[in-house]
Amino acid sequence: MRVTISPCSVLYLFTLFFSSQCQTPTPFSELVTKELKAALEEMAIKNKMGIWIAFKNKTEDFTLSLGTSDGGKTPAAEHDIIPVGSLAKPFTATSIFLLIEQGVFGLDDAFQPLVDPYLTKYNGTTLQKLGWGPEISRVTLRMLLHMLSGITTYNDTLIHELTDQDPHYDISPYDYLALNSKKMYCDPGSTCTKEVYSSINYLFLGLVLAAHYDVPWDGLNQLSISVPPARRKDYPGIDFFLHGECSTYKQVTHYYDAQCINTTTKATKFEDLYNESCLNGFAFGNIGANARSAARFFYDLLGPTPQIVSQKSRLEMMKFGDNYLWDGQGITYGLGIWHTDRLSMYNYSVNTSFPGIEPYLSYVGHAGDDYGTVSRQGWHDKLQFSFSVIINRQRGDFPYVNTDMHVVYCLFWKTLFRILLSNQVPAITKAFPCTPQHGKSPACH
Repeated sequence: MRVTISPCSVLYLFTLFFSSQCQTPTPFSELVTKELKAALEEMAIKNKMGIWIAFKNKTEDFTLSLGTSDGGKTPAAEHDIIPVGSLAKPFTATSIFLLIEQGVFGLDDAFQPLVDPYLTKYNGTTLQKLGWGPEISRVTLRMLLHMLSGITTYNDTLIHELTDQDPHYDISPYDYLALNSKKMYCDPGSTCTKEVYSSINYLFLGLVLAAHYDVPWDGLNQLSISVPPARRKDYPGIDFFLHGECSTYKQVTHYYDAQCINTTTKATKFEDLYNESCLNGFAFGNIGANARSAARFFYDLLGPTPQIVSQKSRLEMMKFGDNYLWDGQGITYGLGIWHTDRLSMYNYSVNTSFPGIEPYLSYVGHAGDDYGTVSRQGWHDKLQFSFSVIINRQRGDFPYVNTDMHVVYCLFWKTLFRILLSNQVPAITKAFPCTPQHGKSPACH
């Protein structure tokens, strides 16, 4: 369904202020939710999945929930909390910056002296005893935040296999450190000139935080230390998982990981991870969120007035590297957040050749993917709004191709841009074909 909008109404929508010349314009939130529902609801119902979308700017703050939260029975709701993996990283980053602002340590301080006493006290070891060489002593907090430490990330295949073997076991940070490769991919402070995404950087930052507060890793209240006290009530839909299955946490949805494809019916077989460990990586992946709270967080962090960290800290976080993290996605990493010049979609999703569209393809934020979920959220500076888009199933060649999220996310931007920019940049909707892409999944046996 396509809604016809008068030029006057477009002007209202674009500025988001009421114009005295407009005759009862359709409220922006009503128009967006109506069009997104028309674009996505059938897909959500057909695929028995949930889609959660939130939008926030100076005057609007609304959400849309489509489909179901449990594979076809319970309607998706605004309060649903979905495990969203790496969204934990910006929260860990703000926790570090808030302590830097208090003078607890400096951004360019080495992290080993902060962590080794903690590891000795709580795990009876040190980084050297675990197998890291002398180069680890040159890694600073800035390098960890900026993905420039040289520390190798965890073996995802191994972690996935361990999870399959014992879905109820909570893989602790000490497990990750014991299993992780100790070989550095570059020399910190010397040859580390290109950002390489490694979640272990943020695990170490989590241990820095636990050391400062002198609590076991699973005694750290991650939400309370990541935002100022006055802002904590604004994120009721944020939860940090420590021990136990996702089913033991309130309002957490089911979520589904693709296992294989039936070669006869072409149907994808999914595994429900609801009754499996929800930890998913302390300080780098152990977060659940509803879309509204995720969008609010980025509005407060990156919006018109800094509400979480100082302007100085925010500028530090936005010092993005010069190299793309992954081919085709246009993503450069800062200190806990990323910048994308292609809406963090894949290179076949947006045709950048159309005139006038490039200024609108950038935002700052972070993804949050789990084995059974995918999300994108952040702040669009050109149009001055924050957003969050979350789905509760993951299929394709994780994490680079996700058939469902590709279409949902693409239609989200296409719909939003059609409403906001169809007069100013007529070609913008042509840049989004939103055709399904097929990832690689093994055949069922």
